[in-house]
Amino acid sequence: MIVFSGQQLVAHWNKGESDYLLVTFDQLNTELVAETHFLLQAQVVPGRISCIGVTTRVRNFYRSSEIERIVAEVEKVRGDRPVIVFGQSAGGYAALKYSGLLRADYVIACSPFFAVRPDELGLTDERQKRILVHMMATHNVVDRPEFEGMAIRQEDTSGRIVALYDPGEMVDAYAIRLIRKAIPQAEILTVPHAGHVIYDGSWSSALLESMVGAIRAEDTGQLTLTLAAMRRRQLPFLIRALTKAANRKPGLFVGAMNAKRITAHPNYSDLIRDAFNLRAINLLAERGDFERAARHLSTMMRGSYGFEIRPARWDAGATPTAMLERHPCLVLSMHGSFLCWSVEHGSARFEPHPFNLTTRLPILARIREGRAVFCTVSEGVETEIRLFPDEPGTPEAPDEIMALDGNCVALRNAGRYMGALPDGGQQILPGVSIQQRMVVLSIEEKSALLQRRQATWFDKVSAAQTPPPDRASVKTVQRSTPRWLKLFGRG
Repeated sequence: MIVFSGQQLVAHWNKGESDYLLVTFDQLNTELVAETHFLLQAQVVPGRISCIGVTTRVRNFYRSSEIERIVAEVEKVRGDRPVIVFGQSAGGYAALKYSGLLRADYVIACSPFFAVRPDELGLTDERQKRILVHMMATHNVVDRPEFEGMAIRQEDTSGRIVALYDPGEMVDAYAIRLIRKAIPQAEILTVPHAGHVIYDGSWSSALLESMVGAIRAEDTGQLTLTLAAMRRRQLPFLIRALTKAANRKPGLFVGAMNAKRITAHPNYSDLIRDAFNLRAINLLAERGDFERAARHLSTMMRGSYGFEIRPARWDAGATPTAMLERHPCLVLSMHGSFLCWSVEHGSARFEPHPFNLTTRLPILARIREGRAVFCTVSEGVETEIRLFPDEPGTPEAPDEIMALDGNCVALRNAGRYMGALPDGGQQILPGVSIQQRMVVLSIEEKSALLQRRQATWFDKVSAAQTPPPDRASVKTVQRSTPRWLKLFGRG
C-alpha cells in the first residue's frame, strides 16, 4: 500500500506483525517500478514484517525535501518499536544520511555511496575524476544542485551502524574508507565475491529475520554466519563455485545443477544457459559418460529453448532405424561436440554448441523413405545434405548410421566412416575407433512439428510440450569434498 506519492519519492507500507519497524531505501535503476516495488518486498510480505519501503522516481540519491514526508510517515507507525533502516547502493547512502532524521536504532547499509562530487570524495587526480564521471554516466546520473553538501557526516547518523561491502569492488572500498573516517563507530563487515549488489533478491524471510536478530542482539559472530549463508545464495558466488565444479568435477556439477538450492534460485534460467554447462558436458563426454552428458544437455536445452533431448537407446548390434523413424536426432561425439553445418566453413563440423542460427545449423539424422538422411533445419524447413564428399567414379550411396555398442554409433557412407576430431574438424576413415564414436541424441518432439514452417527453429521447438525437469535434491558431497563445493551438499 502506498502511503505517500510525491514528485520524487514514494513510500510503501506493509503492516506486518513484527516487534520492530523496518525502513528500506532501494538502489538506482528502479525508478520505473517506484510505485510497484520496494527493497526487501519479497521478504517482508511473506514474513509479515512491518516495513516502510522508500523508492525514488529520479536518480537523486534520495536528496529531496520530500524526505520530511517520509519521516512523518515513519513516526505515524513506529510506536515504541525499534526502527531498523536498510539500504543498498544509493539506498545505503540514504540509510546512513537520514538515520538521524528517522531516529533509527539500527542501520544496515549495503555498498553505500559517500558522495558523488570530486571535492567531497577527496579526488584530486584527473584520472580518478574521469573514472567518477564515467561511472555516473554509466548509471545515467546527472549532476544536480542538491548534490552539494551530500557527504555523510557524523551528526547525520543515529543508532548502531553496520556497513557491508565487497572488498573486491574498488568504488565501494573507497566509499567505505571515507565512511570509516566520517563515522568511526560504524561496524564494517566484508562480504567477499558478492559484487556491488549485496542483496540480490535470493534471500529468504528467515535469513532476513536472522540478520535482524543478530544486529539487535549485537552478536557479530551470528551476523557473520548469516551473511555467509546469504552469500552462498548470491549469483556471483554461485557462478564462481559452479565454474570451478564444471572444470574439476563435472559429475558433481551436474548433480548440483539439479539440486533444489540451484533450481529454485531466482537466476536459475541464467545459470542453466551459462557456458560452464557446456564445459561439464564436454568433460563428461570425453570420459565416456554419455548418459550423464546427454541428460544434462537435455536439462540445458529444456531450460534454454524449451525442448527435450535424450540419448537414443538400443542393444548392441541393433538397428537405430525404428528410433529414427520416430524422432529426428542430434549427434554427439566422444569429444562432447555436436555435428552441425558450419556456414563459415561450408561443411559439416563438430562444434561445442550447435544452436547458433547465424553461424552454424544443427544437423538432424532421421530415416526417410527407408534410408538414413541428414538435414539442416532453418526457419522450420529441413534441407537434406551430404556429409561425405563423393569421389570421382564412385556411385552415390546413401549415408548410414551404424549401431556399434551401447548407444554409440558410427556414420558411414560406402564403407567410409566419419570421425570427430578434438578441434571440431572431421576426417574420413576406413574404420572408426572409440575416440571417433558418436552418440545419437533424439529430440523429444513429434516429427511432424519439424515439417511446419515457422519464423525460426527455436520458435518451433519451444512449442513442443515437455514435462518439467526432475529437480529433486541431489546429495553427493562427501566430507572430503573441498569447502567451495559444500554448497552443493544439501537440497
